[in-house]
Amino acid sequence: KQATGTVFDSEAGEPMVGVAVKVKGTNIGVMTDINGKFVLRNIPDKVQTLDFTIVGMQPLTVKIQNNMKVYMNAALNDLDEVMVVAYGTAKKSAFTGSAVEVKSEDITKRVTSTATSDWWARWPVCRPPAPLVSLEALPPSASAAWAH
Repeated sequence: KQATGTVFDSEAGEPMVGVAVKVKGTNIGVMTDINGKFVLRNIPDKVQTLDFTIVGMQPLTVKIQNNMKVYMNAALNDLDEVMVVAYGTAKKSAFTGSAVEVKSEDITKRVTSTATSDWWARWPVCRPPAPLVSLEALPPSASAAWAH
């Protein structure tokens, strides 16, 4: 048996990229593509439903059909529990270290030549560590250049 379809954001009506689509009770699953489309093959005949999950949306279980159109609803309360970190995402309760809350208006009202220079100036906790180079280890001409 096979299932095909497209996953949409119910509010925006736009296709959703990266939604996990899993055949309930099995390890068969795929992610939606850039157009929100998915294809699942070799579904056991006894299975009747698919599970749809992605961070920020309510999980959904839907009966298998051909050419499915699945609409997912936002789970706004879940967004408070997830943090984006440099290497992926983490639950607030599991995160250790320094963190900065950045609101969209903080980003949009800043004028800068590069996103990273503004980011590091505004939120120093996000700055990468300085290189471990001593000025004494540099040639005199380089030390003079650093002084400027």
